[in-house]
Order: sequence, then structure tokens, then C-alpha cells
Amino acid sequence: MPWKTLGQAHLIARLQPALEQRRESHAYLLTGPPHIGKLTLAREIAQAVNCLSSSSPPLEGGTIGGV
Repeated sequence: MPWKTLGQAHLIARLQPALEQRRESHAYLLTGPPHIGKLTLAREIAQAVNCLSSSSPPLEGGTIGGV
């Protein structure tokens, strides 16, 4: 999955293997100052989890259920 979040490569490097192996945590706490990409990253995590749990392939464009 191509990530849209910029400047958070260290977080994505830790999340990507967990998501690929379907071993994601039950929760992730994203903290920090405003406008650093917390919401974007949260949406991308939700999208990845929903795509992985779906029995059908992801929709073209990478959106599922408006996430």
C-alpha cells in the first residue's frame, strides 16, 4: 500500500510489517503537535486494516467504505 503520510517513515516502517502480517495492535496512540500527519496516518491505518479484513480485493483507488 502506498502511504500518503510524509515525514513519518520511522512510524510507517514499524506499522507496515504488522499490517502485512495481520498482527496489528488493537489501538495506536498518535500524539504530537498539530499538522504533523496524525489524522492522515490514522485514516491510512484504518484503510489498510479494512482492506486486509475484507474478503474481496480493495476497490480501485484504495478506498473502502469512505475510509
